[in-house]
Amino acid sequence: CSVAINPYLALMTVAILVSSIAALFLLDRLSIRRAAAAAAGMAITCLLAAWAAGLLTPGAMAQTGGFRLYSMGLLSFISPIAFGFSLLRFRLLATSGQLEGFVYLGAGMLGLGSAVAAFAVLRRRWDSDVIRRWAPLLVCAGVFAALALSTKITLGTAVVADLDPQERISGLFNNSFRATGRFGWGLYYTAAAGILYAAFRLWPRRAALLAVFAALVIQVVDTSGLRAYVHASVSKSYALPFRSGEWSSLGRRYRHLVVLPAWQCGLATPGGDEGFRAFGLLAVSQEMTINSYSSGRYSDRSLNEQCDAAVLRATREPLDPQSFYVVTRPIAAIIGRGPSGPGHCRQLDGFDVCAADFRAEGEGKGPPGS
Repeated sequence: CSVAINPYLALMTVAILVSSIAALFLLDRLSIRRAAAAAAGMAITCLLAAWAAGLLTPGAMAQTGGFRLYSMGLLSFISPIAFGFSLLRFRLLATSGQLEGFVYLGAGMLGLGSAVAAFAVLRRRWDSDVIRRWAPLLVCAGVFAALALSTKITLGTAVVADLDPQERISGLFNNSFRATGRFGWGLYYTAAAGILYAAFRLWPRRAALLAVFAALVIQVVDTSGLRAYVHASVSKSYALPFRSGEWSSLGRRYRHLVVLPAWQCGLATPGGDEGFRAFGLLAVSQEMTINSYSSGRYSDRSLNEQCDAAVLRATREPLDPQSFYVVTRPIAAIIGRGPSGPGHCRQLDGFDVCAADFRAEGEGKGPPGS
């Protein structure tokens, strides 16, 4: 179960699997006892994984907020937002957080879906087996839609319904599932699979193949801007600010890279906005641990340790000989007046760095043997 990696995907996967089990039961292909046992087994497995990952431990995850902000809008299926070229121009978001609910179907799939829906309505005949087979998945999709839309339902930039203006239930989601717009992903794949299934179910095979091929061509053209945006994003390189050769030998002398204040503390931090990336990549290349990072959320315990306790240890206790410190100028000055004494901090490529083995008598000199 992927709950420890992505609880959203885990919950959607389990829900779809349970709907499949329900469909098999409705089609008399699975007894109620076996269906219940299979569903319970999957649910228990994921609950155990969530418990092991700390998602169910009170206080393990910080209440960071975001429910209702990171949602999906009613127009999300037809809105390509702003990822470059697109055949459609419905690019409306109520909040920037609705990027989490990006589920644009694409012009090709929208056209194919419209044709399939029109044909199904004109046909006016429904296969009871098809209804029983798909009913559990449609219920599942309805739950995904309710979660993705959240209690603040938007149409473009307008709020059409606010079911919880006092946000009394927001705390239930802000812990593990604050970005409920991501449940639109399951809705997206359900809609896409349903459209393709219906095309081959309702039309002759050759007609369905031609329609799907035409939709694919339109889809490729329509989403070219999105693919270009994704390619540019994943191919983007970042120039690291490290020029001295000393950075490339840190791992041979130290086990820990300590950045003070850490990036997640929300204070002035070495490296600025890109500090977490620069020093994170440095730590990886040198096989060192690091205390500074960017995460979706932080526990109170983690913030207390990295933002308060770590600074107090560096300024009130002797520097750890296994750690290399990158600090702000005020913290470097406090370290110089503390138990470690003066001369243990210096400049390196414009950064204030400190270490227990810097020679106290010569500021600017490296550690012994360097």
